[in-house]
Amino acid sequence: MNEKNYGKILLIDDEPSILFSLSSLLTKQKYICDTAESGAAGIKAFQQKPEEYDIVITDFMMPGIDGMQVLKTIRQTRPEACVIMLTAHGNTENAVNAMKEGAYDYLSKPYENEKLKIVVRQAFERINLERENVILKSQLNCEYKFENIIGNSDKMNVVFDKISKVAVTDATVLITGESGTGKELVAKAIHFNSGRK
Repeated sequence: MNEKNYGKILLIDDEPSILFSLSSLLTKQKYICDTAESGAAGIKAFQQKPEEYDIVITDFMMPGIDGMQVLKTIRQTRPEACVIMLTAHGNTENAVNAMKEGAYDYLSKPYENEKLKIVVRQAFERINLERENVILKSQLNCEYKFENIIGNSDKMNVVFDKISKVAVTDATVLITGESGTGKELVAKAIHFNSGRK
């Protein structure tokens, strides 16, 4: 039986034991994990395939390129990716700075396994909601385009012309007609093709 994986995570830490621990914990939760043992290696891995990683978990303090530089690079490359910071040297100022730069969360080492699992699950839920939102908005915008109103008679062409003209104005519009003639469809087409949204 093929088990479903829930997403792909890039783990960045200069301590191999931490990478092993994180990878083991998250793999058991059905996440796919890739690892990098430095900030530079993590950035390189992310930039090679940024669309594959929804979440990056990175150590804050690493030699060379530190976690803040990793965070900034990832946010520039793919702003919708969630970056979770881990640190053994936690202080409020570092946490505030990381959150200002766009970190999703900031956890102190040693981290609690349950807390980390919850944070990762919530990050994936947020990512999935944002994706659904984008899809629904694009479907909504497509649904009410003028092209979706069926008809090609001379009278319908007059209606399309009037809809196009009124949609760009701020005028109040009264739509009349018999039941089932498409008044609601015309009203939505005017609304979604205007600045009234």
